[in-house]
Amino acid sequence: TLSQKVVYKPGDYYVIFHAYTPRATTARVTLSLTAINQLNRQRGRNLPSGTIALHLGKWSTFVIPVTLTDLRVTDTMSLLVRIKTQDMRPGDVVYIDDVGVYPVDEK
Repeated sequence: TLSQKVVYKPGDYYVIFHAYTPRATTARVTLSLTAINQLNRQRGRNLPSGTIALHLGKWSTFVIPVTLTDLRVTDTMSLLVRIKTQDMRPGDVVYIDDVGVYPVDEK
């Protein structure tokens, strides 16, 4: 499991990452987003999440849009971005690359 906290600031964003496997696998990769306070307690509603299947010898790209709303709390908030692999067997290899949270440019 990979996880990273980023500053929680209301607005429209997209989360992106890439995953790759060099051999056949039943492994899947799941992205979950959670708004947490400084005590690592969830605040607000559940945010979008999803799972992708991996394709042998090809990079799979996962992009999820998310709107972070003003939670009207006095806590210091973070967005916890968590990526985990599931259903891996011994010898399975999965690479995760270029994880990012980016604001949607309004034009």
